[in-house]
Amino acid sequence: MILSRRLALAGLLTLVAARAEAVEVREVTTPRGLKAWLVEDRSTPVVALSFSFDGGSARDPAGQKGVSSLTASLLTDGAGPMNAEAFKQRLEEQATALSFGSSLDYFGGSMRLLSANRDDAFEMLRQAMTAPRFDADRIEQRRAQMIAGLNQADQRPATVAQRTMMATVFAGHPYSTNASGVTNAPGEL
Repeated sequence: MILSRRLALAGLLTLVAARAEAVEVREVTTPRGLKAWLVEDRSTPVVALSFSFDGGSARDPAGQKGVSSLTASLLTDGAGPMNAEAFKQRLEEQATALSFGSSLDYFGGSMRLLSANRDDAFEMLRQAMTAPRFDADRIEQRRAQMIAGLNQADQRPATVAQRTMMATVFAGHPYSTNASGVTNAPGEL
């Protein structure tokens, strides 16, 4: 029994190692100087893209903490001529997953798509990043969702402990506030 498990594990590791050798990682630079890592594996008809930009919630303006997180949540809520429903419907029709997020140090996103839908999917990404709609009703809906999420987080001891630790360790620094813009002062428990 132990021998068969070891053989199965050895076979799996050999397969993974052989597969890893087939994948090449290259650094590419766009004509405008943007550097990226390109990892190609032509055995699947899927494109997966992750990207990030220097920034994030640590750079949110005073009095507007959480704005980068709110912005990230709104980027898939309509773009260009498409409202939120039309935008999401189009992504679904193309079998494309698109999301954005903000952490303390970066603002970024990811996209997964079928290779056959590459042109349409990248057009959707372009529109989301260059022509977001920020419709008032969606802003209010996302704001309410964020507040509800924060209220739920206040009920989880681990979240409250983490916020308190960050506020204590990084007092007076942007890291004392989490990506949603919440600061817990020490002793607020």
